[in-house]
Amino acid sequence: MNFVDPVRMCSECSVVTKKENEFYDKHLKCLITGSFFMLSAADADEDNIVTYVKLTANHRTIMFNEEKPDRESTKTSRWVYDPVDVINIQNLNIETTGDTSHGFMPKAAVLKYKYLDNSKEVILKVPDDNSKKQSMAWIVALQKAVKMLMSSKET
Repeated sequence: MNFVDPVRMCSECSVVTKKENEFYDKHLKCLITGSFFMLSAADADEDNIVTYVKLTANHRTIMFNEEKPDRESTKTSRWVYDPVDVINIQNLNIETTGDTSHGFMPKAAVLKYKYLDNSKEVILKVPDDNSKKQSMAWIVALQKAVKMLMSSKET
């Protein structure tokens, strides 16, 4: 809720607000910045397409572009896959690697979403290059966002 002046709220609302503020401070920037992934989908033109995935500035759509957009947005980038509206996300499964002693690290995300009257899935695999750390952070941030969305749909 990020109010400028202190605001009184009930304890239930303060817990939700604290989680939202933590998400906005730690994870939203990562989603908007984006990262590279290997994209696979049943209806994609190719398998394991290198794509730059990011959340739009209005926080409503996940875009799958051919390359990382430049700051001035002077060059156009071709879509690799149709955009996904965040509100249409139905499920997110994270595939991990590692063990309990060293911790689990995300290696892929399977995003299930509603498209017209059907459900579609897109698989985002973490590439094995210098963008690996950013890609794993992006998956963790997406997981937090989906958890917040699902909990808000339930209430």
